[in-house]
Amino acid sequence: MRKNALIIFTKKPGAGKVKTRLYPELSYEEAADFYSAMVRDIVSNLYDSPEYETFLFFYPENSRDYFENNFNGGIKLCAQNGGGIGERMEIAFSQLFRAGYNKIILIGSDCPALSAEDINQAFNLLDSHDIVIGPAGTEDII
Repeated sequence: MRKNALIIFTKKPGAGKVKTRLYPELSYEEAADFYSAMVRDIVSNLYDSPEYETFLFFYPENSRDYFENNFNGGIKLCAQNGGGIGERMEIAFSQLFRAGYNKIILIGSDCPALSAEDINQAFNLLDSHDIVIGPAGTEDII
């Protein structure tokens, strides 16, 4: 049986730690609250699918308690490991391929408009393409 995995990359919200480009239009606290709401939205929109298993890869790796307290249920929690974002993404992919997943999609946590249909379309495209890159939250995936 082929197994699909969706990785949602996120980090612990903190004032001055997330969405800092929104400052000064939003305070650092407001930006952190906005980011937290986006993460909650994307997780609630995408985590419960019969087509794939969802993994929330969080950063920093010592923030597991925060994510366990805020995202319980059917989502699997994994710490991001490695140095830069590229290395952490590579390690996440490798970890799930080694666990037996055949197709893996990685998205950021700031694209709450993505739907399960968007994710399923991307999985279907992976049947005939090595890589699928799509805009976050639009109807068109390329």
